[in-house]
Amino acid sequence: MIDYIIDFMKANGKTTPKVFKLRTMTLGAHETLTLEKKHAVKSITTRQYYAGKQQIQLQINGKIMAKQDWQLILP
Repeated sequence: MIDYIIDFMKANGKTTPKVFKLRTMTLGAHETLTLEKKHAVKSITTRQYYAGKQQIQLQINGKIMAKQDWQLILP
C-alpha cells in the first residue's frame, strides 16, 4: 500500500497531517516501480490553506520512507 501524507499548515502555525491513498499493489523482491502524482492545491470548502512551510511524506506499508519540506506561497 502506497500513501502520501501532506502536513498542511494551520492558522495557528502548527501542521496537521492528511493521508491520501495512492496505490495498492504487490511487487516482487527485485521489482521497481516509478510513480508520478500531481496534487492540486486549490480552494475547497473543507480545507483552508495557509502560506508557509509544509511537508510531504511517502508512506509504504505503513512506514514513512521519504519526506520533503516545501513552501506554499499564496497570492
